[in-house]
Amino acid sequence: MNLLFLPPRIIIFGIVALAAGWSFSVQAITATAVAGGAMCSRCGCNTSCRKVCRLKCEERKITETIWSSESEEFCEPGLSRRVCKHCSTLESDAPKPECQCRLKVPFVWWEWLPFKSPTIHERHKLMKKTVTKTIPSYRWVIEDLCEECASSK
Repeated sequence: MNLLFLPPRIIIFGIVALAAGWSFSVQAITATAVAGGAMCSRCGCNTSCRKVCRLKCEERKITETIWSSESEEFCEPGLSRRVCKHCSTLESDAPKPECQCRLKVPFVWWEWLPFKSPTIHERHKLMKKTVTKTIPSYRWVIEDLCEECASSK
């Protein structure tokens, strides 16, 4: 058995064990390498697996904000003029403190009439729309593959 094909941690373990005066056989190292080694990610076998970089395509959701404007027409009234004065009196709800009579308050208001035609204007309202899209995303992953699976890709 050639020790060059064993993982480095097994070789280091063997050197430390020899320096400590332990005795073991090459079959024990080989069994540890196979049992402690990684399994193939595709077929599941335990034969001489190695790490391989593979490009993996995944879907990722992104949220995008779209801004737009919506136009809306409205009327702006033209000039107006005072036409008629109205006078009336109102009685208050609460009586005066000195006597039980109600307080009379004058109420004056003016009637206004437009004399110029209104103009049409347009205003733009800002509109926000949120859209969620699914796009492809790529990343590199590390897999343990045996020689057969690594060569077939």
